[in-house]
Amino acid sequence: MVHIDCRYRASARYDDEIDIVTRIAKITAAKIIHEYEIRRGDEVLVQATVTLAVIDKNGRLQRVPEALLT
Repeated sequence: MVHIDCRYRASARYDDEIDIVTRIAKITAAKIIHEYEIRRGDEVLVQATVTLAVIDKNGRLQRVPEALLT
């Protein structure tokens, strides 16, 4: 993981029904950026952006595999 930006807008309670919406916002040569939204009905509780770097088993940066691009 390279970066996480998380904005808490409101609290959820233990028995709340929530929806988690995710989408891939951008793919670069070596990173995948996801956006997340946690909602209770129409109310946005949390918005987050997560940037993931693609690395090999030795921890070296590598290109995003072709299988993840489609």
